[in-house]
Amino acid sequence: MDYFDVVKGRRSCRNFKPDPIPEGAVEQILDAARFAPSGANGQPWEFVVITKQETKDKLAEIYVEHGRKGACIFESGRGEEYRHNMFKKFYPNAPGWKAAPVIIAVCGDMRTYMATVTSAYFFNGDGGPSATYLMNVGNATHLICQAAAALGLGASWVSTESSWERKAKEILKVPDELTIHE
Repeated sequence: MDYFDVVKGRRSCRNFKPDPIPEGAVEQILDAARFAPSGANGQPWEFVVITKQETKDKLAEIYVEHGRKGACIFESGRGEEYRHNMFKKFYPNAPGWKAAPVIIAVCGDMRTYMATVTSAYFFNGDGGPSATYLMNVGNATHLICQAAAALGLGASWVSTESSWERKAKEILKVPDELTIHE
């Protein structure tokens, strides 16, 4: 597939089929992500590959309870005509990504970024002190979505909110030093 076809054809999926993905696809996707640009080549990311349905079920449960429900409460402070369609009413149903055969949790390690160059401690680049770090993790996430599209697979990123990130870290056994971003 031509690169520009991938860029133009990529869409965020909201519902997934549980069908297995081709052998080696996850490795290809992660290999693409590791080539993401990062400040001083710090590569402050780590990936957790989730394939067990039990784990996806637990993540979906906390996402609905703490993420989706919380967003609905937050959005209810706005006039209904200004609310995002997804949050006009709380739907306690599971998110579409729960059925995906594979979920990749993108984690970041601020220590890795801060260790690359001393200036990271002193300069507040474009967007504040952690902006470059967040852009680095975003670049890796973007390449995951692009690589999946190039392989003919659906993908989407889901923001992790602090209200449910702690519980997700417990489920995935992610150490405190890392932050789950997507």
